[in-house]
Amino acid sequence: MIQQRNNELLHRLQPGDHIIRRTGELPFVEDHHGIYVGNNEVVHYCIGEDINILIKGEVRTDIFATFAETDPVYLIPHDDLKRTKEEIAALAQHYAARRLWYGEYHRLLKNSSHFAHHCLGVESNIFKVRGFEHHDQEIGKVSVGEVTVKTEGVGVRGNATFLKDDITIGDVPVTASLGTTEVGVKVWEEDVGLDLGFKANARLGAVSVGPLSAELGPSLDTGVKFGKDGVGLTILGFGGEIGRKTNVQFLGLKLGFDFS
Repeated sequence: MIQQRNNELLHRLQPGDHIIRRTGELPFVEDHHGIYVGNNEVVHYCIGEDINILIKGEVRTDIFATFAETDPVYLIPHDDLKRTKEEIAALAQHYAARRLWYGEYHRLLKNSSHFAHHCLGVESNIFKVRGFEHHDQEIGKVSVGEVTVKTEGVGVRGNATFLKDDITIGDVPVTASLGTTEVGVKVWEEDVGLDLGFKANARLGAVSVGPLSAELGPSLDTGVKFGKDGVGLTILGFGGEIGRKTNVQFLGLKLGFDFS
């Protein structure tokens, strides 16, 4: 059953896709992450049999079946990528050719998740706790009770979500969430530019379908942005941004469109 499901997923994968292997060893332990690069191959950051917490890691290219072992594999959709799928696959292959990523492998602070998110151009998590998570081919990845703290360039952001569902319908990524609180401060991000301000909002609900997104709930977000994604100004939840990622915020409503 698992092998059949994995084979069906393999036929849908595109180079640059982020996939995980659900190890099922312990609850709340991060799954093993990889970047699918095409031709039935996956690039991932892994370790040997040494059980020390800080050891030498290796970026390796394996065929999909070797990466999967006997575990189920899932596609992880992203709506905040800063690189194209082609760039993601090329970067992963660059590290695989060298067989190294900078520094040493650390089970908590520098692991397969950090490597995959580095290739994706998305900051990885400093801290993440899930109450419950379920993966299903029909309903996607459903998370109930999740708290995340992550770095974003020169800045940090915390997010708590009651219910979230990530799924791909056809080729369109869809994300829906209920009950989200977000706080954070930010100054600069290398791939974006100036992004000075703070976030403080409580969204009753949010949904994104492909490039379209909508969020509903009170917000005190304040900041100024000038960079590759566009220019914008927001004061206490009122304002917007024009550019590659365009949005407008007013009266607790945020509407956006991603042109990238």
